[in-house]
Amino acid sequence: MTQGTLNILIADDDKGDIEQFKRVLDKSGLSYECTSVMSIEEALTACNRSTFDCVVLDYLLPVQTGLEGIALIRAQFPYLPVIMLTGSGDERVATEAMKRGASDYIVKENLTPELLNKSISSSIDRLLLKKQVLEQETRIDRISYRDRLTDIPNRFLFEYALTKALEAAKIHKKLLGILLIDIDRFKNINTTLGLEIGDALLKQLVARFETLLTTEDMLARLGSDEFVILIPELKAREDAGFLAQKILHALEKPFLMNYEKIYVTASIGIATYPFAGDSVFDLMRRMDTAMYQAKWGGRNNFQFYLPEFDKKIESRYRIEHALYNALDNHEFYLMYQPIYNLADNTVFGVEPLLCWKHAEFGKIPIDEITSVAEDSHLIVSINNWMMDELFRQCQACQLKGASPISLVLNLSPRQLNVVNWLSHVKKLMEKYKIDPRHLIFELLQTEKMIDMPMALNVLPAILEAGARIFIDDIGMTPYSINMLKNVSISGLKIHKLFIKDIEDNIKDRNFLKSFLMFADNMGFDVIIEGVETKVQLDFLKFFTEGKCKTYYLSHALPLEDMEKLLLECGK
Repeated sequence: MTQGTLNILIADDDKGDIEQFKRVLDKSGLSYECTSVMSIEEALTACNRSTFDCVVLDYLLPVQTGLEGIALIRAQFPYLPVIMLTGSGDERVATEAMKRGASDYIVKENLTPELLNKSISSSIDRLLLKKQVLEQETRIDRISYRDRLTDIPNRFLFEYALTKALEAAKIHKKLLGILLIDIDRFKNINTTLGLEIGDALLKQLVARFETLLTTEDMLARLGSDEFVILIPELKAREDAGFLAQKILHALEKPFLMNYEKIYVTASIGIATYPFAGDSVFDLMRRMDTAMYQAKWGGRNNFQFYLPEFDKKIESRYRIEHALYNALDNHEFYLMYQPIYNLADNTVFGVEPLLCWKHAEFGKIPIDEITSVAEDSHLIVSINNWMMDELFRQCQACQLKGASPISLVLNLSPRQLNVVNWLSHVKKLMEKYKIDPRHLIFELLQTEKMIDMPMALNVLPAILEAGARIFIDDIGMTPYSINMLKNVSISGLKIHKLFIKDIEDNIKDRNFLKSFLMFADNMGFDVIIEGVETKVQLDFLKFFTEGKCKTYYLSHALPLEDMEKLLLECGK
């Protein structure tokens, strides 16, 4: 709170405007002494002779304008608030004034005692806050408050600044915003290009972010690939979103590292006071929650914190907690999706689908199970259980007279990094007498593959054991072509997205035909999913002799119906 008698300097070449300003100041409730000058040169002279708490500059001044004066005064007196006073409501003038370091911008016709009090008080307190932060930084060991790599504030200094800014926002009833910037897949850059390149990239990121900020904003580094921005005073909540959009747009331009272009994206979470909380703890926690929503929303976007996000986080946590007990409590079961030969509609194989019916949550969608399981590393245990259960049930079917068929299993990249994983697979095949030639692993290509280069050494061993490897959801991620170039594979699984519109869209039909020709030229087998109509089925029959998962012929089946289907096929 601004207290005591304020020493205010006003620079205006219109004596009538000066007297009007003083009359408004008299009614503002502030205790003050006012000095007036008529040019920027006189204002600088006065500032060098006396100590002022605030300077008010008219936009139109002789010789040098108020805009030029802002820069000159702030250059010599960085902690002296400068308020622009103008007869124009031109937004461009206001923007330029703030860029040059103005603490506030007031249109003369809007000048009221209340507005003047608020503008002067908040401008003084805001720069006082900045000064206190910097003084705090220099009083204590610099290393404790600055990030060693980028030399920007670290978490400790940021939290101190946020605490002070929040106090000021509460006093002056201002909005405040914080943005958490998480660089998507940054670990991949460190893993593939090295820590030295990763560190250099972080420095370039800081330099690019800083070009988007005002002198009042603070950029800090919280962790390896996490940055945070404090906006101590927002005019509107949406302004934080505008800044986030500028950041995403700025990242569209590649970074040049050792003559190589590196493209990065970011997931940004935004929390604003008072909407997202009124404490440092709540704002930072909810900023983090919003960032994860941005990641789960596909990355390369920003999200404002919303109260319903807490429920999603809680639900996800509860599902993860329940997953740890699901195997022990025998809560999982399998359904089987038949895969057909397009040539004659005979059964080529089956793909097990994981199902989970929880006593509290009910039936949980497979995509949600997989997402949580991948993040918590439970995917390895779950996929191992699926493989054991599939082999056991298929052996039982064969003992009843069913012919052997292909078994198609999803393969998480995490499994490939488990020591002796392939040995475990071989033991299960031996235990249940599964011919490896009937085993197909569908490998999903994700950024996690880059995290685990050891995985690429396991794939050739799978082929040597007699099993086959298909690339799952080919064309759906930027890693598809890289996988085709660097991994020996047997076939491709085409995502349903490439099938669903072929009846009505000639471009989709031509694209699919080209894709099938590519697979044929490369010698790849194909499995096509999402075939739901006879028209789609007939189209595929004409262009490929591959396999398909088609709801037109059969939906996923429980064990009993799958046994009947296989026994019928074996006759």
